[in-house]
Amino acid sequence: MESWPVHKKRDALNCENYRGISLFCIAYKVFSNILFKHLSHIVDNQIGDYQCGFRKERSTAHEIFTLRQILEKCREYGMETHHLFIDFGAANDSIDP
Repeated sequence: MESWPVHKKRDALNCENYRGISLFCIAYKVFSNILFKHLSHIVDNQIGDYQCGFRKERSTAHEIFTLRQILEKCREYGMETHHLFIDFGAANDSIDP
């Protein structure tokens, strides 16, 4: 496997503005695809219906709509709400030496 840096945004001199792409051999791609197809139905049964991101035939748009409906009802009935949003987008960023 080889990894290559790809510039994604803004200042090209800032290392944080790069993402790595990995180049895999064909055998790895075929094997991982077969493994994915065999395991995906098992994983789908383990993950709750509330998880819609990065899943086939699902969308986070439904979850956003549901959240907005809940917030509107809470506001309508004068109920207090608390919100926590976590961005895991940069959770796996790393720079290999």
